[in-house]
Parts: sequence; C-alpha cells; structure tokens
Amino acid sequence: MVLFRGRNLEFIKGNNMTDSFFILSKLANVDSNKSTLYLSNIMHNYKMSFNDSSFVIDKIAFVDNNASITMKEILIALNQSSHVAKSIGLPFDNLLAYIGAIISATRMDSEDVGKNLSIIFERMRIIDSGVLENEDFNIRSFEESMLLIGISIKNADFSNKKMIDILEEIANKWDRIDYFKKVEIVKLIAGIKQYPILIILLDNWFFVETLLEGEKKCFGLANKNYDIILKNGG
Repeated sequence: MVLFRGRNLEFIKGNNMTDSFFILSKLANVDSNKSTLYLSNIMHNYKMSFNDSSFVIDKIAFVDNNASITMKEILIALNQSSHVAKSIGLPFDNLLAYIGAIISATRMDSEDVGKNLSIIFERMRIIDSGVLENEDFNIRSFEESMLLIGISIKNADFSNKKMIDILEEIANKWDRIDYFKKVEIVKLIAGIKQYPILIILLDNWFFVETLLEGEKKCFGLANKNYDIILKNGG
C-alpha cells in the first residue's frame, strides 16, 4: 500500500487501478512512482475518483497520438496547471486540449506552458472574484472592449459571466477580430507577460475543438497502445 503526501490516496497492488498506472508509466516512458504521483495529483486537483483513472489515461493517450506532444509533457503541464484550472471551472478535457494545442503550435517546454497557464487561470479567478483592479485591469474598460466585439460580460440577471465562459465567446469570434483589438483584450485577461500564450491558444482554437471531440471517443486507447508496445517487444 502506498500513501502520497499525506493524502488519502491508496493504491492496492494487483487491482485495475494499479494496472492503469502501470500502463501510463510504460506509455509515457516515465518512472512508475513519478507517473503515479503526477496522475494522482492531477486527479486529486480535479476531485476525480481513482476508478476514473483509465478514462483519464485514454484521453491523455489520444492527445499524445494526435498532437505534437508526448505523454510525459502532458503530465508535467497538467500537474502544473490543473489545480487552478479546476478553480475557475475549466473541465479536465478542455485543459488537456489547451495544453495539446499550445505545445503542438510552439514546442514550448511543458513545465513553462503549465506554469503560464496556471498564472493566467489565477488571474481569471481573481477577475471572477471582483477584486482585481490595478493599472493593467479595469472592469469597466474590459466591459467596453468586449462590447466593441459584440460580447457582453453580463448575464441576464446583470451578474458578471465567468471568465472561462467569456474566453470561449472570444474564441468563437476570434477570426473576425482585428489584431490590435485581439492584443488589447488578451492583455486584459492574461496580463502583460502571459498574453502571448493566450493568443497562441486562441489562434489554435480549431485544434482545441478537434482534440475535445476526439477525447469523447477514445475509450480503451491506452490499452490498445500498450498492446502495440508489447507486440513490438517493449
């Protein structure tokens, strides 16, 4: 029995859950203890049941198969960003697709991508809370900028929409926004230092949607990939 970081995460040798973590280690070419720790942290952050581990690994395997990224890179980036992503309401599948799209487009270091996304998501969380007002963000200026591209930041009851929902609305209009307005908007959302990452994400939104669609249909993929490794003598 293995206990991680004092959390109530127990893995009993020989059960299906442990088999999933073993397969992940082989597919990601990562030490079994490290890959288990990565995935346990990610699933803990998203408050998933460990019975869901095989489905999570299938989705990671799908992105690995269809994007210019390795499973190890995915695990590292997820480990850096999943806690804050969950706090702003970003589903796991979406975060996985974001990481796949950004690293495929840039070949940036996966830890750097995870850290940058984490900073962006934290800023979005603070904006959602209504406490971010400084020299580079003013809610009134943000609302005016959004109205100019046809997006209201208000719900029908006049409460503010969640930033993650606003981001999706921006993505759906992205190709029709001029470059300077794009930069203005993403700087307000992501901040001065991190805004290029958000531009890359939005520039590659079609690929994000492609990955999301594929993640819905990849049941059993990790086992299939592992069988291929075994047949090749791995």
